[in-house]
Amino acid sequence: MFRSLKDLEEYTIGATDGDVGSVVNFLLDDERWVVRYLVAKTGGIFGGRQVLISPISFRQADLVDPALLPGVDRRQDQEQPELRP
Repeated sequence: MFRSLKDLEEYTIGATDGDVGSVVNFLLDDERWVVRYLVAKTGGIFGGRQVLISPISFRQADLVDPALLPGVDRRQDQEQPELRP
């Protein structure tokens, strides 16, 4: 099923033990036209950072309550590489 990336912005990123953050952007492979990483804003209002999460890590997407659900816990999500523009 095809989905617009615009539709996935602001999706909540869940974990096995709670929510991690939300999708704010995407990094694309411009030669193959595939999403290589989702850019996720994690943490609270003051302690947030942006991390890269591979789309392969997501087990399912909840289209009713917009959320992407990886098969990892919050600690593992926080260990993802930080995006430094």
